[in-house]
Amino acid sequence: MPDALRIRPAQPQDLDAVEALARACFGASAWSRAQWAAIPPQRLLVAVAPLLTCAGYVAMQWLADEAEVESLAVQEEFRRQGVGQALLAAGLEAAHAAGVRQVFLEVRESNAAARAFYQRSGFHLAGRRPGYYHRPLEAALLLRALI
Repeated sequence: MPDALRIRPAQPQDLDAVEALARACFGASAWSRAQWAAIPPQRLLVAVAPLLTCAGYVAMQWLADEAEVESLAVQEEFRRQGVGQALLAAGLEAAHAAGVRQVFLEVRESNAAARAFYQRSGFHLAGRRPGYYHRPLEAALLLRALI
C-alpha cells in the first residue's frame, strides 16, 4: 500500500466519495447514500490519501461470531498496490476483535480477478447462489474464511 495512504473508520464527510466510488465500480447496483450512512463507522473503513478523500473502502457487518464483507472497492489508480488487501485485512481485524470467527462474502461467478484476490486472502468456496446478481443476471459464489 502506498505510504501516503492510511486506513481509518469512515467519517460523515467521506460518504459522498464512498458513494461515488461504489457507483463507479458497481453501477446501478451500488448502494444509496442513506445505506452508506447507516453503516457504523467501525464497519466502514476508508483508505485516504492527502489529496484524495477516498482511495478505497471496505464495508462489513457482523453479528455474534459471523461477519459479511458487504462491499470492497478501490479507485482505479490505486489498484494492484495493496490497498484492497490492506482494507480487507483491517476489516477482518476489526471483526475478529469483535469476536467474529468466520467471514462470508458473495462475488460474481465471472469475476476471476476478485475471486483470485479473495482466495489469496484465505477465502474458500462455500456455495453458489444462482441468479443472485442482476444486470447482468449471474450467479454469486459464496466464499468463506475463518479468522
